Amino acid sequence: MFCHTENQLRLLDKAGKYYRSVLAKDARNVYAANGLGVVLSGRGRWADSKAVFSEIKDAAPEVTDVWLNLGHVFTHQSLHLNAVKLYEHVLKKYASHTHTSAPSSTLQSVSSEETVNVLLYLANAYFQVGGQMANAKKCLLKAIRLAPDDLMLWYNLALAQEDFAVSVLQMSMTNRTYKEVAHAVNELKSAQQIFERLEKQPDAAALGVEPDKAKVHARFCATTLEVALPHLEHAKKREADNEAMRSTSFMLFVVGAFVTRLLTTVSFPPTLHTSSVRE
Repeated sequence: MFCHTENQLRLLDKAGKYYRSVLAKDARNVYAANGLGVVLSGRGRWADSKAVFSEIKDAAPEVTDVWLNLGHVFTHQSLHLNAVKLYEHVLKKYASHTHTSAPSSTLQSVSSEETVNVLLYLANAYFQVGGQMANAKKCLLKAIRLAPDDLMLWYNLALAQEDFAVSVLQMSMTNRTYKEVAHAVNELKSAQQIFERLEKQPDAAALGVEPDKAKVHARFCATTLEVALPHLEHAKKREADNEAMRSTSFMLFVVGAFVTRLLTTVSFPPTLHTSSVRE
């Protein structure tokens, strides 16, 4: 959907004229309208392409390509939660088509590659939303199960793990638990292992992964781990101290409650009044 060279722009303009000529004869041709939306996006006319895709989605919701394209527009406009909803809808459509034998005019066949691509779009949208790193990781793991040899998926998974770990370690020490820090350390270790494996992969460059970048990230993870381990020990000690304080406070509460109950239930003998003895 992004074009930069003059030749690509000329091709876009040519395609745009073709789609407009088709729409002039048949205004209800959703495929020509979708193509025109793609042309508008390629020309950077995001508001116009958004309007076109939105109109098609409402008129012909069964056309999944329109949902994807509108999701891409939302992603470009940083409306990531909107994009998430659209990508999730497409995945549900793919899943329902996979598990049914009924023919479909809009989904003749859904390949694992198509599903992987949408999972990657969804993972990226989640990645851009704060606090959604777990969902991004979940999408990438699903994609890896479908395409375990896709090195870029592994690279993106490691990036997500690295980013999550750094975000936790940058939090104030009072706002994170030992469990959260331990999880961040484990994610960082996993990311380091993936980057190191990609760095040494003979065909990494041919499959889209730059070994030098993987090497830089592996070193960053190693360095960050050195800093993270003291954070882990501090979080562990702080949590132990808090637990000890809670235990002490609870014991004081129990003792206090027991004494209060004892004072209110025990009957004391009456005070003896003695009179003076006269000789």
